[in-house]
Amino acid sequence: KANKIIKINLLDEEKITRILHLLKPNILINFSGTSNKFANKKECSLNIKIVKNILHSIIKSKIKIKHFYNIGSSEEYVDSKKLISENSKIGSNNYYGKSKIQIHKTLIQFSKIKKINCTNLRTFNVLGKDTKKNNIINYIKKNINKKKIFKNINSERDYMWIGDFLTCIEKIVLNNNKNYQAIN
Repeated sequence: KANKIIKINLLDEEKITRILHLLKPNILINFSGTSNKFANKKECSLNIKIVKNILHSIIKSKIKIKHFYNIGSSEEYVDSKKLISENSKIGSNNYYGKSKIQIHKTLIQFSKIKKINCTNLRTFNVLGKDTKKNNIINYIKKNINKKKIFKNINSERDYMWIGDFLTCIEKIVLNNNKNYQAIN
């Protein structure tokens, strides 16, 4: 079961329910959805719908889940370009950030009602070689002789490599026995 890849449409609640009932996982991590702060309202509403489908499917499948983790975003904060903590003010001026805030609120409500641990893992800038992002090191090398590499030099940004990100996720999942609402 652990090595099997299952492709599923996360908008199909019945299929999610069947898969959860079949596999009976005790931990779920949701990495799905758009991750573009410039995404439109329709794209971002899919993020909310997917999480709600998963949560409904957990209930319908009657599995005993220990913890549900959702990958959030630094875009949930009012000013994600400054030094922030879990206690920083929540708020966003873009659809993506607003959808992530709505998901976080949904998780808190679900956690209280269904007594299932839910944690929103707020990620910042995860770097790796992929088709959408240019590795930050390569970006700096290409633009080092230009006048402005970064638009706002006063911004404080956190970057981490994809391998380090996955190591952090693994440590959180293996060692987290508490119901933290959010972890940055």
